[in-house]
Amino acid sequence: MIKILKLVTGEELVGDVSRYQDTVTISKPFMITMARDPNNPGGDMQLALFPYVPYVKDHKLHLDEKSIVWMTELVDSMVKDYNNALESLKITEVVPEKKEQFTTFANITKTI
Repeated sequence: MIKILKLVTGEELVGDVSRYQDTVTISKPFMITMARDPNNPGGDMQLALFPYVPYVKDHKLHLDEKSIVWMTELVDSMVKDYNNALESLKITEVVPEKKEQFTTFANITKTI
């Protein structure tokens, strides 16, 4: 289920969350932050989604539940923004024979 959670370190993450005993797994996590549009530095603050630890191989984080302050479901409009961010996510996989790896992520912003 797509949820938002706040870590004890202050980051707010959104992703597909599951639980098993004392472990919370978040798949394809994005960090939620406030940002200004780079094309309009004097403009309004916007809600932005950025990939969280994009270099993790399976795009999953396993967290001890003690590292989470709170967790809840997202409003429908934010689920749509998250799904749009996933659709715009592009990953070039690592080929073991080559030493090159490039990862490109598109961020999604929304004026609030």
